[in-house]
Amino acid sequence: MRLHLAGIPAQVAADAGVRMHLAGGTGGHYSVDRDMRIGVEAINRNRYPYHLITFAYAKERRELMPAWKHHPCTVMIDSGAFTAYTQGKHISLAKYAQFIRDFERLCPDVAESVFVSLDVIGDQAATWTNYRRLTDRGCVVLPVVTMGAGMDDVRRAVDAYPYVCLGGLVGRGQAAFDWLDQVYDTLAKLPELPRTHLLGIATKRAVLRYPCFSTDSSSWLSPFRWGGQLRSGHRLPNYHESHEASAAMRHHMSGVVAGYARLMQHATSYWTQRGVTWPE
Repeated sequence: MRLHLAGIPAQVAADAGVRMHLAGGTGGHYSVDRDMRIGVEAINRNRYPYHLITFAYAKERRELMPAWKHHPCTVMIDSGAFTAYTQGKHISLAKYAQFIRDFERLCPDVAESVFVSLDVIGDQAATWTNYRRLTDRGCVVLPVVTMGAGMDDVRRAVDAYPYVCLGGLVGRGQAAFDWLDQVYDTLAKLPELPRTHLLGIATKRAVLRYPCFSTDSSSWLSPFRWGGQLRSGHRLPNYHESHEASAAMRHHMSGVVAGYARLMQHATSYWTQRGVTWPE
């Protein structure tokens, strides 16, 4: 794992409390490259520093590179376990390990990079096996505890590394929160609160309920899928229809990204006021 925090502007470093990573590019969901160009414009306009890409989708890396050149960014790299789980796509551990070793050469403009282990959703034993295989190959990765695992696995992950991912949460509704309640009750009993990352969940409910260090979500790109919902109740027109519609979508997406920045700052302030800090 490469940490070049000295290269990040003082304002970004000062705001580095709760991190909300904007996940993905077009990946497997969007077929029009123009979508992500508008997304990158919104990221650049707000100088938003936290991103997540998925190893399973090489296209995401290419699409987000312009943002990494524009301003210092922290990039979390996920293996693609959710893709494997939902689409039956095989993720090669050997190729992922090689990608981790090559990342600095492939993406020299990234200020800080963090890699997530290859988890197997719903199978903690297999998840531990993959973690061991990656670390045996010299890769520094964040261990993952997948939803449903016992609290002994949570403690084991914290013992292995001071930054732990909690996964298998997407689409699980209240059950995910019930499990996370147990996890954070367990973490609260430790001498020091570790850094935790909620994989695939970046809602206000989650970040104000749990003192997580970071989260990620691809929901910021939902206007491309479902259209932009305005406060007036109207929906944005299809941005392919005209220059005016495209300009409206660009304005809307800039506001979406700015909203994540505000929520990130709010969550940081909320937990700081309650005495929560995370170890370096």
